Amino acid sequence: MAKPLLETRKAWKAALRGSEPVSRAGKLYKGGYWTAATRARIDAAVPIKTLVVSAGLGLVDVQDWVPSYAATFTPGTPDSIPGAGNSGASRLWWSGLGAADRFKREVTGQPDPRVIAALPTRYLDAAQPALADFVRVHGHERLAVLGGVGGKSQFPEFEQSWVALDLRMVHKLGGTAGQLTARALRWVCDQLDSPASANPDNLRRLLAPLVDPDAPPLYPKRKKRTPEEVEAWILRAWSQKTPPTSATAALRRFRAEGNAFEQKRFSSIYRALDAQRED
Repeated sequence: MAKPLLETRKAWKAALRGSEPVSRAGKLYKGGYWTAATRARIDAAVPIKTLVVSAGLGLVDVQDWVPSYAATFTPGTPDSIPGAGNSGASRLWWSGLGAADRFKREVTGQPDPRVIAALPTRYLDAAQPALADFVRVHGHERLAVLGGVGGKSQFPEFEQSWVALDLRMVHKLGGTAGQLTARALRWVCDQLDSPASANPDNLRRLLAPLVDPDAPPLYPKRKKRTPEEVEAWILRAWSQKTPPTSATAALRRFRAEGNAFEQKRFSSIYRALDAQRED
């Protein structure tokens, strides 16, 4: 894997060098997650440098002028980097774009640095070596990693820096579960009264009131079903006055009734039964 990855990365970097910048990085990225993260910088009570972990550019400041590009650490897409989904490949790719060196220059090498990491899991994984080096130099208390309650087990090296986010916070922060990390970042940045207050213990204290113990679960608890039960459910659904006309519509109704089953397997069963009907 390493040789094809290195060759592809070399070609990618050459293409970037030949590309004209089209906008500042902060204007290039779209979507609910990025919008919330951008607002964190704008609304912050203390000065904040916002750096973007990018699969295409490495590490960029939101004020940098950058070219348009398409690359992701998420596997299974046309824009996935080589070996996407593999920690070693993602880290090798990201570091090779100069990201780790820039992180050392702009963060690790600065006096009294503080870092709040608010990253999707695969992007946090790509940046893990740089953040782990930061901890070794400056200590756990200078890094706060915002992430899901279960995510801490994936990154034991950040256990003391981990600031766990409860899904029930969405009720007060708004948005979706996928935007929770970015919205939590915006919330804590608005509450900070000094750079020194950006430490894991203080962030946990600031976020704690956002968890309402009486709030309903964000996602209802569903009962797992067997393939046989799914088949029976689909056949019953087709016999109703308004039967579902696609696997997607059927799955939506299936889950709304409190059932659980993996999406791809459900669609496969639906299509197989539909083909039998046509025969």
